[in-house]
Amino acid sequence: MLRWGLVVGALVIAVLAVPLVGLAALPTGIVLAVLLALRPPPRAPAILGALGGAVGAYSAAKALLEVGGQAPYTSRLAFGVAAFLLALVATLAAPRVLARPRQAGLLMLLAGTLGFLAINLYYLNTWYGVGWLLLLAAGGWALVTEPGGGSNDHGQSATM
Repeated sequence: MLRWGLVVGALVIAVLAVPLVGLAALPTGIVLAVLLALRPPPRAPAILGALGGAVGAYSAAKALLEVGGQAPYTSRLAFGVAAFLLALVATLAAPRVLARPRQAGLLMLLAGTLGFLAINLYYLNTWYGVGWLLLLAAGGWALVTEPGGGSNDHGQSATM
């Protein structure tokens, strides 16, 4: 039952995220919903988290390189650097999902959300929002995962 709640949640979040991150949120949400529905391997939250963090880090680095030296952006440079560092923190937290899922999940959620806010205070024209959506999905998924990679669907058969 929890799995289907996550599937619906991924789709709802994707639709609600369109005004924030653009139409790229829709295919991202659909892919996440399909992955959740198909019972992916236990490493899936770690993979999604690492991918989301990498997208965020690349996006922040690209923004820093594009506009970091321009006068209107120099006063907000610290926000761009913070977004980059927070994306790296989220990327490095992702592999910890297998050993300490709740800790890693909370760290990905916190770092991803703070990084998303920071990049939006620095420069809007980035793909950081797509990485943020992946981090939200990975972090939420990790919070409902047991240590060692199992899920909290105790006793439910694969046919449900």
